[in-house]
This record gives sequence, C-alpha cells and structure tokens, in this order.
Amino acid sequence: MTFSKAKVRVLINFGLVGLAGFIVDASILILSAPFLGLYWGRVFSFFIAATVTWLLNRNFTFVQPSTASVESLKIVREYFSYLVLMLWGAGVNYLAYVIVLRNLTSTVAPLLGIAIGSAAGMMVNFFSARRILVRGNRSRG
Repeated sequence: MTFSKAKVRVLINFGLVGLAGFIVDASILILSAPFLGLYWGRVFSFFIAATVTWLLNRNFTFVQPSTASVESLKIVREYFSYLVLMLWGAGVNYLAYVIVLRNLTSTVAPLLGIAIGSAAGMMVNFFSARRILVRGNRSRG
C-alpha cells in the first residue's frame, strides 16, 4: 500500500486534531469531574471534544478545494451524522477509559484513561470521519 502526500497530510492533520480533542477532553473532564464525577464528567467532556474535533476535521483535515458556506440545516445534519458515526469510537474510547480507571488508583488515571481511550477511539473513528466529512464538504458550493 502506498501513501500519497495528500493521504499522509490527512493522517497527520487527523492526529493533530485528535491531540487538540484530547486537550479539550482532559480539560473539560478536570473542570466537570467535581460536579459530575469521573464517569458522567467523561461523557460530558467527550461530547464537547467530539464537537471540537468535528469542527476542526471539517475545516482543516478533510476540507475540499472549493468550499463555500452551506445551509444551516445541512451543517446540523452533518454534525449529528458525525456524532452518530463517532459512537463506535466513543464506545471503544469509554471502555478503555473505564478499564484504566478501575485498574489504576493513581491521580493521573483519568488522564491516562483519556489518552488510551482517545488513541483507541481515534483509530476506529478515522475512517468514519473521513467518509462523512469528505462527502459533506463535497456538497459545499
């Protein structure tokens, strides 16, 4: 299998967006855990991070050359399609997070759980995100 420069760029950008998502996810969890706990806080932080990664992937990773504004309804539909597709990765992500939390008592366990879960979920989500966002960006313009 050969990788073109464009495919490598997309993979690198997806990884950078994933890193940004991790930072958002961890930050929101740290802020929300005192109110929601480590499990519900993680659900909340994941959805905030998923929204951020959708925006970044849509406008940075999978952007098509001729993009213009698109109807609000199409954007909302694309966003919810993205979230539904990300549920597979979210399940893998959350499962890894819970396994780490239940097996480590360290204060860094939540962050380690997010990191491991994010890496596992990112592998699952790459192909889904690419499919929905490339299709969505083609409909722009």
